[in-house]
Amino acid sequence: MCHPMLFGLILLPLAWALLLGAPTFITIVAPIEMLFIIIMVIIFEEMELNKKFGDAYYAYRAYRQKVPMVSFRFSCLKQLFT
Repeated sequence: MCHPMLFGLILLPLAWALLLGAPTFITIVAPIEMLFIIIMVIIFEEMELNKKFGDAYYAYRAYRQKVPMVSFRFSCLKQLFT
């Protein structure tokens, strides 16, 4: 998993939605917030890394092509939480 913190940020709106128990928040607002977080990380964070690290960032790009940004596979989640 390339961005374990992103995994937590994605689940945060869903957790708030479940705590509040509002059906519209669960079905509409939380998924929109989750997509917004993903798009912000993909667009802005990746651009900032490219500017900040330059050539060293290209080595990271090769790593990023091999490793998914976020993975919900059981083996990956097990490794993340243990």
